[in-house]
Amino acid sequence: YCRGLDYEQGPCSEGPCPNEKNLALDTNAEDFAFKPARIVVDGKDRTCHTTDMTFEPFIEVELDRLTEVHTVRVIGDTILPSLDITVDDQSCKLTNEGETEFSCDTFPTGKIIRFSAFGLTGRLTLCEIEIYGSYGLQWSEWGEWNECDKECGFGIRERTRECDGSFGFCPGEWHQTSWCNKT
Repeated sequence: YCRGLDYEQGPCSEGPCPNEKNLALDTNAEDFAFKPARIVVDGKDRTCHTTDMTFEPFIEVELDRLTEVHTVRVIGDTILPSLDITVDDQSCKLTNEGETEFSCDTFPTGKIIRFSAFGLTGRLTLCEIEIYGSYGLQWSEWGEWNECDKECGFGIRERTRECDGSFGFCPGEWHQTSWCNKT
């Protein structure tokens, strides 16, 4: 008799789900020389960005919020060199590596995704970058204060906010109270 389970579970990804949103669409992107590279995240395959840097060039995409990345698609105008993909300096250990789609066997979390072409001694040209994953939790904006609960003298008013996202937790409070006086 062996102790323990006869199987192991862990997160996996077979690529993006149908109708899953490309999180890179219309975000900020730039190359090593801080040259704007926004066209690689515009949703159009035929608008390409070529880096100015010719030795180990890279392009960075800055997402609008903390994201747990599971799949990346990259389209180039030629066969892509071996790319190193990092998410906030966490390596995206690649599986199912094809010519354009890379899945991570870990689910790195961050906002800055870097596409580096190590060993390349020429310019890197990318035509589109798609990033798929789950948003980390973050607070929504505070709601409006409600009416003071007393007609005269001091009372209390309240407001709340929601924790939005699909993984993690939101540090801080969801509910605030404040003294109020209608007179």
